[in-house]
Amino acid sequence: FGLMGFAWRPLWLILIFELLIYLLVALTSAISSAHKNKTYSFLVLLAFIQLHLAYGIGSLWGVITVPFKFGLKRKRQPGKVLEYHRE
Repeated sequence: FGLMGFAWRPLWLILIFELLIYLLVALTSAISSAHKNKTYSFLVLLAFIQLHLAYGIGSLWGVITVPFKFGLKRKRQPGKVLEYHRE
């Protein structure tokens, strides 16, 4: 929505609304979890957001790089340097 918002601005409002809902649910979950485990809800909220950002960035990186990793096969022959070729 962030990129498509340049073409149609109302998508940015939808994105802001989605982020606010996410933060509200994350805050509610953090308060509930912190109350059960007797810890600080702000730290649980930060850990929750950090976990989701890291997982999302890792997934995006995997989607972007997988075609480059598995599109190349290594062909090894004794006494020769490894060569890459497409199959």
